[in-house]
Formats: sequence, structure tokens, C-alpha cells
Amino acid sequence: MPIHRPAFRMVALVLVLALGLTLATPAKADAFDILTAVAIGTLVVAGIILVVYLIVANVHGSKMSEADAPVLVACDRPGSLKPPGCISPARFAI
Repeated sequence: MPIHRPAFRMVALVLVLALGLTLATPAKADAFDILTAVAIGTLVVAGIILVVYLIVANVHGSKMSEADAPVLVACDRPGSLKPPGCISPARFAI
């Protein structure tokens, strides 16, 4: 049984239009509950706090990596005060 192209396209178009109209029609309007409003508001505020926290942590993290770089101290001058844990470079001679 062959499918007639124009009739098949027409049926497909009618079905797509019916589906589109079904999805586009608004649902029954109910009263807006105060608990729903508080829940939505809480989620919005929590989302804003999370985004701000991540932005600040990202900016602070990039600045912290520059400031917390290890500082190398040379301890080879005789008679200078050596910080604790300072090893003379002569011990590293090959």
C-alpha cells in the first residue's frame, strides 16, 4: 500500500499544529501560594550568593597565588644572620 505524499504531509502538518496548540495553551490559573513565593525567592537568593562566592573566590585565588609564592633567601654571606633552616650553599656543591 503506497503512501500518498501530499496526504501524508497534510496529516503530519495537522498533527504538528495540534501538538503546538496543545503546548501553547496556558494551564489553569491557580492562586499563587505564599510558600511557593518564599521558596522561589530563597532559591534565587541562594543562587546569587553562590555566583558571587565563586566569582570572589576566583579573583582572590588568582591574587593569592601571586602573593604566596615562596621567597628564596640566600645565606652565603659570612657573618650574616641566618634564618632558621638556612643551609649553606657549600653543602650543595657537586
